Amino acid sequence: AAYAVGATRSWLWVVSQDTFESHELPGRDRIVAAVRTLRAHYEARVPVPGESATTTARRVATADAAMPAASAAVSQILLGPVARQLDGPWRTKRLAVVASEALEYLSLAALPVPGSSRPLVDAHAIVYLPSASALGAVRSRTATARGAIPRLAIIADPVFDLLDPRLPRNQRRAAASGAATAPLTPPLARAIRGIALDTPLDRRLSRLTFSRLEASAIARLLPAPQVRLATGF
Repeated sequence: AAYAVGATRSWLWVVSQDTFESHELPGRDRIVAAVRTLRAHYEARVPVPGESATTTARRVATADAAMPAASAAVSQILLGPVARQLDGPWRTKRLAVVASEALEYLSLAALPVPGSSRPLVDAHAIVYLPSASALGAVRSRTATARGAIPRLAIIADPVFDLLDPRLPRNQRRAAASGAATAPLTPPLARAIRGIALDTPLDRRLSRLTFSRLEASAIARLLPAPQVRLATGF
């Protein structure tokens, strides 16, 4: 399936093993407005600096309540013309999608099948492909380009806590005595809130011991000069 967004009307072209279909869709303004509305609901969980937990919870609840209708509206615009096929002969088939403009910032997999609440990904494996013009440009550029040397940067097992044994003894002693009980920094507090940990914001994060082992195993996949491994701080 390939989408082309135009000023006054857009197009959906669908190619299968034995069919070719062309469907007219609304113009750019309507599509962009619908996609932006849905993305705004998705992004409601992004932390807002200085916002209280109560305000955040209210904003997220409002977005969650509005999301089904917004998702259905976008689904009807983009998938409505092929709803019968999605629930019929194409059911369980893999869908290859070439998006366009605003649609490149949207996950079709998360949209409901038109007329239902079932996500498209429930019955379809979905892959995204570049347009033919973009693919041609990439191939022409890489045809004469020299291969880059693979390089890898790995960050693992950071220090979260003033009582971490990797810190100097005098710092740990001061922390244990209460002389160095600095609260979590705002970015770290927002991160804890963002991943929905049921953890008070004044509680420390546990050390990620096994991430060091994982990082070391990954680092061995390339020659040492091509790997930058940072652990601890």
